[in-house]
Amino acid sequence: MLAMTDSSKSLIKPLITLATKKFGQLEDVERKLFEAIERQEVANFKSDEDEANQLESAEKWGSERTLKADRLVWLLTTPEVSKFLSFRGLRISGAKIEGELNLESATVSVPLIFETCAFTEPLILQKSKLKELQLKGSYVPGIQAKEMRVEGSVFLGNGFQVFGEVNLIRASIGGRLNCFGGKFHNEGKTAIDADAATIAADVFLRNEFEAFGEVNLRGASIGGQLSCSGGEFHNNGKTAIDADAATITADVFLSNGFEAFGMVNLRGASIGGQLGCIKGEFHNKGKTAIQADAAKIAADVLLRDGFEAFGMVNLTRASIGGNIECQGGQFLNKIGYALYAEGATIGGSVFLGGKSENSQFQAEGKIIFLNASIDDRLELESIVSNNSQSMTLDLRFAKVNTFSFTGRQAEESWIKHIQQGELFLKGFVYSTINVSNDAIKNKDLLKWLQLQIKKDPATQSENGFVLQPYEQLAEVLEANGHQEAATKVLIAKEDDRLKYGSLGCWGKVWNGILGVTIAHGYRPQKALLYSVVMILLGWGVFYWHQGLMTETNDKHESYAVFNPLVYSIDTFTPIIDLHQQKMWLPDASKGQERGLPLLKRRGGDWLRRYFWAQIIAGWVLTSLWVAGFTGLVRNKN
Repeated sequence: MLAMTDSSKSLIKPLITLATKKFGQLEDVERKLFEAIERQEVANFKSDEDEANQLESAEKWGSERTLKADRLVWLLTTPEVSKFLSFRGLRISGAKIEGELNLESATVSVPLIFETCAFTEPLILQKSKLKELQLKGSYVPGIQAKEMRVEGSVFLGNGFQVFGEVNLIRASIGGRLNCFGGKFHNEGKTAIDADAATIAADVFLRNEFEAFGEVNLRGASIGGQLSCSGGEFHNNGKTAIDADAATITADVFLSNGFEAFGMVNLRGASIGGQLGCIKGEFHNKGKTAIQADAAKIAADVLLRDGFEAFGMVNLTRASIGGNIECQGGQFLNKIGYALYAEGATIGGSVFLGGKSENSQFQAEGKIIFLNASIDDRLELESIVSNNSQSMTLDLRFAKVNTFSFTGRQAEESWIKHIQQGELFLKGFVYSTINVSNDAIKNKDLLKWLQLQIKKDPATQSENGFVLQPYEQLAEVLEANGHQEAATKVLIAKEDDRLKYGSLGCWGKVWNGILGVTIAHGYRPQKALLYSVVMILLGWGVFYWHQGLMTETNDKHESYAVFNPLVYSIDTFTPIIDLHQQKMWLPDASKGQERGLPLLKRRGGDWLRRYFWAQIIAGWVLTSLWVAGFTGLVRNKN
């Protein structure tokens, strides 16, 4: 062993002298500590055998590795003693700390660094003022650090273990709270309580981090990001992470192997970046998996690429500055709400599904965007479901710039998986629509609209039949150059109103007549076609039965010669006078009797009745034809 210099002896002698005066004869382990302090080195008590240094073996550590806690308290809190500590701090490795290390209300001007140490009693740091706290790979039965003030960072990671509560209520940390790889056990209670804590930089609860019990960040202020990627949070049936009303300056990452068993609560939280949940798993079956009611998220919400939620994802009244991206996400809450975003404000787009097989949107349960406002696009891409028709989609009174419904697979899958009568579109407004030509050709948009209606009136949903979604779609299709498709939608509106609407008896009769004759005013040329058919039919009837006609003008002018075609046109068309109808009438006294015994009529009488019918049909069809072309019928529908 190298000989000590005179200066070293002069420093050790007073420190050992003071310790001996305070505690009596010192043990070898204590002398080793003080000598390391003098040399500004780590006080290393580790064994040469790695297995013996495992925390599981801490109970077997002997006196050669056991330091009494009161020695450390004396060393840190006695001014004439603490001056022997260098700016590097108190650094101890591989020791058992026996007794209560109580630094309540103390001011410690150097870092506290314990590596792979085992504490026999909870660490008491309430209202203390510390330079820095590191417990890398160490074990403690608990930490009571309420209202603690730390100038630098707090490190509780790299194999750190605690069986009991870590209380950081209203604590102030000037750097990071770094717990990556830490194990926090307080099952059924609170594992980490950082209620109203202030952390100036990041909070890392990631990289094999484990918490058994609630992680409480209610009202906390975090100056950096909250990163929980790869972490596990266990508090089944209760709250796994509670960040209610927390303020996070940067991003929140609950991704890449993140698992929560219990609710993740972000209600009213303010997030300065994105909420990233890519490849995150959220388990709270039948309850709320993610609670982000009234949260403010400055950037994107990423619920995609392996995201899984077993329970409701609640974004009610959330304010989101970017997109909601759900490509490749699974939202599984069959008996309730899967994705609930009522009243949400989205500054970007909402992507429900993706174009590739790996990015398909999978949902079971209710997808709600009631009263939501989407500044850019609502994109419905490909969707899959374990059970066909197991989903509800509610877009009532939602507003979006572009409604995107593209791709044969996407169109077919959404129509396939929404339950009949479980699509709610009343008040849904969009400025433009992005839809494939195939969807228009195959009437997929009509099939989509008709999903609003339950076919059985006895089980009609509160949705029922609504006019506005048809009119909205037709207006946008027409504005986008799809005039024919728009017309078909409006015709379907009236046809569906006849079948499922609340029309009275006469209303149904009139609606039916309009539908058959002029397609509710949208195909007035149908009335013209029927008119031609009636005129030709009349031509044939009057031609074959002209012997039953009687001339009403006995002056026998040359223009009074009976012409069956002209006569049919004259009787059918009320606004044209060709002087045939005035000169000739069917004679009811002519012809043989025909018909059933009680309905026998002479041929002339039957011809006269046809004559009346043709006049009435002419008035009706001509009026409807005019009304259709002028838009009068459409305006009154």
